Amino acid sequence: PYRHFVPHRSWVSHGLIMGGVIRACYLATVSTLIGWLSIWLISRLGPHLDPSKLTSSNWANILTAVRSHSQQTAALVSGFILAGSVHSLADATFSAIKRPFR
Repeated sequence: PYRHFVPHRSWVSHGLIMGGVIRACYLATVSTLIGWLSIWLISRLGPHLDPSKLTSSNWANILTAVRSHSQQTAALVSGFILAGSVHSLADATFSAIKRPFR
């Protein structure tokens, strides 16, 4: 779905900062939906589980971990954004180099 909604080389996919932030939000959303769906399916097959309660509990645990490990969180987010930025800069550089030869 991400590929369908986000055109390649747009500011959304190749923005130096916003590209990484949007991909991180997308990853969090998809992970939450997959987790919710998995819990819902398990509860249909066996023990009753409340998907909304479990996913909100998981997000609360994640937020607690983020607050207590702020340096590691900053490193993770920086690495995520830096990786996307390097990709975007490499893409732009090689496109500029190839353009005169077309």
